[in-house]
Amino acid sequence: MREYLDHNELGLAFETLVYELDQLGIRPPRETLNGLRSAAARMGDGNLEPTYRHAWERLQRMTEG
Repeated sequence: MREYLDHNELGLAFETLVYELDQLGIRPPRETLNGLRSAAARMGDGNLEPTYRHAWERLQRMTEG
């Protein structure tokens, strides 16, 4: 993740973070989720590859409840 950020590969960093949170079943704090939502909106979350898009959708649903 650090390497992606160091090379300004923000989309890859986002996908990696979301995927790992989903795989580990970690429910991020609301502030973190809001930051991720903001980043996704700026990047166009519809552009995520299916695996990462599904992980992002699951992560958002997990934190709604």
